[in-house]
Amino acid sequence: MIVLAPVLAASWQADIAYAIPPSVMEPYRAYMAAIESDELASATTHAEAAYQAGVAARIDAGTLAALAENRAQIYYDLEDYAAAAPAWDDLHALAPDTDTLALAAAAYLLAGDRASAAARARSLQVSSSSLSEDLRFFTGYIIAVHEGPGQYLAQTGNQIRGGDDHAPAILRQILLEGDRAVRSRQRERVILLSGLATGVARGTGMDEAVTGHLASWYHSALNGLRNRRALQESLETSHLVKLLLRQGYFPGVPQGEAGISDESLIERFPPQYPVRASERGLEGYTVLRFEVGTDGQPENIEVVFATPDGNTFIRESVRALERWRYTPPVEDGEPFRRECVETTFSFFLDN
Repeated sequence: MIVLAPVLAASWQADIAYAIPPSVMEPYRAYMAAIESDELASATTHAEAAYQAGVAARIDAGTLAALAENRAQIYYDLEDYAAAAPAWDDLHALAPDTDTLALAAAAYLLAGDRASAAARARSLQVSSSSLSEDLRFFTGYIIAVHEGPGQYLAQTGNQIRGGDDHAPAILRQILLEGDRAVRSRQRERVILLSGLATGVARGTGMDEAVTGHLASWYHSALNGLRNRRALQESLETSHLVKLLLRQGYFPGVPQGEAGISDESLIERFPPQYPVRASERGLEGYTVLRFEVGTDGQPENIEVVFATPDGNTFIRESVRALERWRYTPPVEDGEPFRRECVETTFSFFLDN
C-alpha cells in the first residue's frame, strides 16, 4: 500500500502557519494526483522531486521525513529495490525507527546487496536491547544469507535441529520454537514457524530435501485450519514473512501428502494416533526415508524429520510404514532396490 504524507496533506488543506515552499508543494500535489489516478510511475517521479525540493529548501525535519517516507515506500512497492534501499536510509537518518531500518535491510537484500543488508541487520541487533522475536528471526536470516549462501550442507531437518555445523543457526532457532509451539498446541504458531523455517531454508540455499521436509510440515499443519484470523494477522505484521514473500520463498498452497501418488504403492496403512498424544491434544509430523526391497517391502527406514522432537509419533509412523507394500521394482526384467524413497505422516486433530 502506498503511504501518503498526512503531515503535508494537513498543512496543505488547513493552511497552517508554516509555509511550505511552492517548489515542494507543486511536485507534492502532482504526486497526490498521480496516486489518486493510480499512475504510479508518474507518482514516483513526483515523490522524488518533492523530496529533493524539500532537501534543497531545508524544510523542517518532520515534513521532510513525510516526503522521504512517500518516496521510499513507492519505490519499494514498485519493486525498485536499488532505489528503495538508500531511500529508506534517508528516512532513517531523518527519523530513526526500527521498522525503517528493517525495511532498508530488506530492500538491500532484495536488490542483491547482501553486505549492506547484513550491516543494517547488525545495526538493528545492536540498537535494540530487546528485539521482538520477528525482528530477531529477520535479522538472523539476513545475516545468514550474507555469511553463507549455498554453503549449508545439512540434508535433513533433524540435522538442523541437532545443531549441525553446516546449517544456519537462525533456522535451528525457528525449528526449536516450532517444537515448543507443537507441544503447547498452538496451531497458528506452528503454521507460522513452519512457514518461516521453509522460507529461511530456501533463502539460505539449503538442500532441496530439507526445504521439502519443512514445506510438507507447513502444508500438513495448514490443512484443516478453520480459524485463519490469528494466522493472517501474524503473516501481515511479520517483517520476515513479508520479506520471504517478496523473495518468493514463503510456502504457498498446500500440496498432497508425499507417497500417496506413488503408483507402485499397492498397500498403504495409516499410522495409529498415539493414545497419550491424543489425550493431551498433541499434534505432530514425521518424514521417513527408506528403501524398497526387491520384494516390495520398505527397508532401512530412517527418520529424517519429526516434530516435536522425540519418539511421540515416530514409533507409530515406522510401524505403519513397515506394513506398506510396493510393486516389486523391476528394470530390464531384473529386480532392483529403490533408494531414497520418502513419505510423510501427519498427526493433526480436528480443530
